[in-house]
Amino acid sequence: MKKIKFIFLSFILVLVSCNSNDENNSNDAQQSLATRIFLNAVIGSGSTINANSSSNTTLGFIPVFPLDVNYSNGSRIGINSMEGLKEAIYNENSSLHISNIVFPFSVQFTSTNEELVINDESQFQSLLFSIDSITTIDEFFTANNCFEFIFPLAVKDNDGNTVTISNLQALQNLLSSMSENDYWTDFVYPFQVQYGGSVTTVQDIWDFYNVVDCNPDGWYCTFDFNPTCVQTQNGVVQFDNPCWAIQAGYSEADFISCE
Repeated sequence: MKKIKFIFLSFILVLVSCNSNDENNSNDAQQSLATRIFLNAVIGSGSTINANSSSNTTLGFIPVFPLDVNYSNGSRIGINSMEGLKEAIYNENSSLHISNIVFPFSVQFTSTNEELVINDESQFQSLLFSIDSITTIDEFFTANNCFEFIFPLAVKDNDGNTVTISNLQALQNLLSSMSENDYWTDFVYPFQVQYGGSVTTVQDIWDFYNVVDCNPDGWYCTFDFNPTCVQTQNGVVQFDNPCWAIQAGYSEADFISCE
């Protein structure tokens, strides 16, 4: 995910907690790995994910709105559209960010319009891990990253077991022993990485996706809805604005009319 920087939070995030009440507890603010992976994919593509759009989404599904999300401060708000969800993501910061989507909620598959009810974290993770275009935790161990993990490092596998990795060789051995259906569900926090010439401590999953920015060009695309379309081999793809299209590898020469 390309790190998004904003000078201020919008009032909707600072002031509104439509459904927050005294019944909220610490469980409400527990960070969901599936939610963070999904939110990362939503703005990482930069494309307009809309059931009524002719554009394709690499995710293969969209959430059914309205849906509720819990924030890191324990508040809960309702979100009514994909654009509203994107705006909420763009306005996150380290002290106030989305922790989880409230279960149950539904998703709609864009190819069939069929809906699936997601009842818990396990079902949400299973859906996301089945989609090739979504970057999951295990892929950070095999990709060429701009950072290096500092060992020992502990992760949780898909059975809930904690696996401790003592060095690079142990990591390579573990990767070679895993089957295609094996994946890690999350890190054990906190842990450290060597990043930008210094040691950075990663406190939680939001930290990992937002502090570690591997984009060497420093793209910071804003939530400026200016539909921008490009023609690809798989059809026309619509992005929220030219910045997202250029970040995806296209140039202004590739832009076509969205009409």
